[in-house]
Amino acid sequence: PKKYNINAWYIRLKSGGQVMSHIHDGWLSGVIYIKKTSKKKLNFTSEGELEVNYRFSNLKKFKKNLFRKTILVKEGNLVLFPSSLPHRVIPYKGSQERLSIAFDMKPLR
Repeated sequence: PKKYNINAWYIRLKSGGQVMSHIHDGWLSGVIYIKKTSKKKLNFTSEGELEVNYRFSNLKKFKKNLFRKTILVKEGNLVLFPSSLPHRVIPYKGSQERLSIAFDMKPLR
């Protein structure tokens, strides 16, 4: 689109924090990872990672591990995805905070 708005916010997670499965009201969404505990310091490699899926977590097929993909990221990474794609942050158990900046791009009419 030639004209659009970008709305951004930060997500600060401490141990036990998570973001439940949701979608955004936009066209394109993204996350920039500012601060993240390294994999070596976490018990499970998926803790605090972004997970995208084709279904919301309350559906049976989601619970059977169908239609979902965990995206492993490092500090400084940028992940872009369609705003309509359901996604979540897997519960985080690190000792340091996890900090990211998320944003949506929405076309103007």
